Amino acid sequence: MKKRMVIMIIVLVIVFGGIFGFDALRNHMKNQFFAHYEPPPVTISTAVAKQVSWTPYISAVGSISAFNGVNITAQQAGQVNKIYFQSGEQVKEHQLLIGQNIAIDTQDLKNYEAALQLAKVTFQRQQKLFKTHFVSASAFDESKAKLQEAQTNVDKTKVVIDQKIIKAPFAGKIGIRIANLGQYLNPGDKLTSLQAMNPLRVLFSTPEQYLSQLKIGQTIHVKIDTYPKDTFVGKVIAINSEVNNETRNIQIEANLPNNKLILVPGMFANVKVLMPSKLKVTVIPQTAINYTLYGDSVYIVYPDKQPQKKATKKTTAKAKPTYIVKRVYVSLGDSRSNLVQVLQGVKPGDVVVSSGQLKLHNNGRVIVNNSANINQAPKVLRAE
Repeated sequence: MKKRMVIMIIVLVIVFGGIFGFDALRNHMKNQFFAHYEPPPVTISTAVAKQVSWTPYISAVGSISAFNGVNITAQQAGQVNKIYFQSGEQVKEHQLLIGQNIAIDTQDLKNYEAALQLAKVTFQRQQKLFKTHFVSASAFDESKAKLQEAQTNVDKTKVVIDQKIIKAPFAGKIGIRIANLGQYLNPGDKLTSLQAMNPLRVLFSTPEQYLSQLKIGQTIHVKIDTYPKDTFVGKVIAINSEVNNETRNIQIEANLPNNKLILVPGMFANVKVLMPSKLKVTVIPQTAINYTLYGDSVYIVYPDKQPQKKATKKTTAKAKPTYIVKRVYVSLGDSRSNLVQVLQGVKPGDVVVSSGQLKLHNNGRVIVNNSANINQAPKVLRAE
């Protein structure tokens, strides 16, 4: 009985010893593997930090309006009997637009002209008799007053007739016609609109702290949502004489040529007022920036000074060179298009990672592949 018990204990010791020994060996091999494990290099694309010349500018939003833009309205009551324009066409200065019925006014004019002629003859006769003292001064004054009254009636009737023949006050583009033939108009009734199309003006506001940087004649660049690929160039022509008490903004007026007549008053405008000075700045693609709560950073690529591992059967004879990436926190400035200004942290000539950052860690090894990137792989990398 005791012999069996001893044999069983020996067997258990051997079994459990083998199990624990195997587990210890497995853990040792695992620790050895991870201690010497090196993840494969991550494939990235790169871009070279460049120093470029940038013109600083002030951004603002505004609207486009016409230097001359009015609603064409009736000045006299009357019936429309002629329309001389089509909606949306270009008209010249003093071109006929609307004609009202002037038949009665024409007859009144003839009546007043006849009365004027009689008043002139009477005045001339009274003037001769007054010089020879055959008429009194009061009779002479009365004939003179009647002459002036007759002349006034003629002039007034001509003005009424002229106001019933409505003309364009300036050259421009006519709007949609509202008046109709046979319509009776009252003074102030809108007939259409008229806008001078070239040049136009841009009205925008900037904070008062920029007032010292604004000058007459400064160039502006205007972007319109309707034409996103086009940039329209204008000039500042006026700066308001006061700052708005509520917004603390000052209004600016600029001249904007519209030779192609593609812009119309009322459009929304994104305005950039260009400053006269130019700055030398370091720029990198915006895709190279890692935005985090701890700060903005980029990965800079350096040559890998560590010796390459011996090639195995699985590695190819033409292995790509590897590089080391190091994370650097940066201070950013203005951004334009797909580029961003770096104020601190990156120097011109530094090679930064432009894509593939999500798989990277500090001092990690990478392989550069710019075959699908507009930036070419760097030939020479700055040493650390």
